[in-house]
Amino acid sequence: MIEAAERARKITPGKTVLIRTDFRQHGIGLAFVPREGYKLILTMPETMSLERRVLLRAFGAEIVLTPGHKRMKRAVTQG
Repeated sequence: MIEAAERARKITPGKTVLIRTDFRQHGIGLAFVPREGYKLILTMPETMSLERRVLLRAFGAEIVLTPGHKRMKRAVTQG
């Protein structure tokens, strides 16, 4: 996905900021992106596990927490 967007010149390392809702395994897969020169911001409900947040931050992603009682619906509209 990242390589295809680069080939299409839609994103550029060092310039593009990627924002995505951490949904299922997408966030973990994208968490490797900061190592490729992109800033990655993931939105997720504050009810997501601390372990998941620590893992994503360790890979270099910035985490934006949304109100937990709204679940993923709010994280999707935020991201």
